[in-house]
Amino acid sequence: MAGPRPGRCRLLALLLGGLGLLQADAALLGNGRIATAGNETGSWELWSFRPDGTDPQQLTDTGGVNAHPSFSPDGTQLGLDWNLCIADADGGSPRELTTGNWTDIVPSFSADGSYVVFESNRLGQNFTIFRIPANLTEEGGGKVTPLLPHHDLAVNDMGVKCSPDGSTIAFASDRGNGPGNYEIWLMDVGGSNLRPLTTSAHNSFSRSFSPDGSKLAFNSMQDSTGSGKLVGQICTINIDGSGLRCLTNSTSSWSYSPGGIFPTFTGTITPAWSPDGTRIAYASGGADPDDPGFHEAYEVYTMSAEDGSDVQHVTHLSDANAFHISVGWQPVPPAEAAPAPAPLPADAAAAPSPASAAAGIAASRLMGLVGAAGLAAVVALM
Repeated sequence: MAGPRPGRCRLLALLLGGLGLLQADAALLGNGRIATAGNETGSWELWSFRPDGTDPQQLTDTGGVNAHPSFSPDGTQLGLDWNLCIADADGGSPRELTTGNWTDIVPSFSADGSYVVFESNRLGQNFTIFRIPANLTEEGGGKVTPLLPHHDLAVNDMGVKCSPDGSTIAFASDRGNGPGNYEIWLMDVGGSNLRPLTTSAHNSFSRSFSPDGSKLAFNSMQDSTGSGKLVGQICTINIDGSGLRCLTNSTSSWSYSPGGIFPTFTGTITPAWSPDGTRIAYASGGADPDDPGFHEAYEVYTMSAEDGSDVQHVTHLSDANAFHISVGWQPVPPAEAAPAPAPLPADAAAAPSPASAAAGIAASRLMGLVGAAGLAAVVALM
């Protein structure tokens, strides 16, 4: 495999400074920082916030697309795409895991952190699931292994997540439903024992395991009011398929249509379970008009994982056309964390300053891979 591209590694060097902050924050019952993809600078960059929304930090500054933040189990590494990259949180060894003229996206670390599972269209036009060692220097480093066989081009398997106990992989698939109608599926980590978890969950995409692995949180288009109108909600389900319940009750009419194979989404999307299991972070469009920070584009909130109560606003965007989506929540590393810095003033928190360094991946290269609609789609929906 070709060596890491210098531009991409400069991108990750920029990440490392932010990751030092990620590693240091032990506020709120041991939960680390919340990472999101945001476009307020005019391109999709990664940002992080304390769980209460203070201390915003821009982690990337490429002018391209950076999305799907995924933390290693010990919280010391962060995976992102395009293509797949990971970096050490202490500032060393930024590295690109994959290269090529295809789309490798939505990384998820295995339970022991030894490999990364992801989705790719490298076998054809459709997306399916692969794995690659997280350490390029170990035996098999750089070798991409398909977990599912190449299948009919009308089927897509997307948005993989590894379970905390290392036994199971969850993903969204439209297999058996027709193009664009996604359900949650499970399989063993080696790709066997493929089985559906949800039925009639109505275009279920993003998912996040609870820390004990007993449940999944996911977004699903539901008729929560009985009116026949489907709106995106955050739901949870036990890993055995029982106990399906929705924690949100969004009635938003605001919608987002990325195009291509993706359906139109409204309401709440992209859940991420907190490492201590008590809360779920998510993005919501057209959220609470009683919230003084409300605007209709997607922003990040947290809520009780038990019943959806105690909703807290994390991001506070001043640009009505800006988004914060594609959410990840960092586990605090075992080492004792440094004291959290004092909260920023409200005006400073609303207008975070971008990081000073720039990285070298050009937006035109990313656009050339999948086109504008494809880039926006996978950023928003995983």
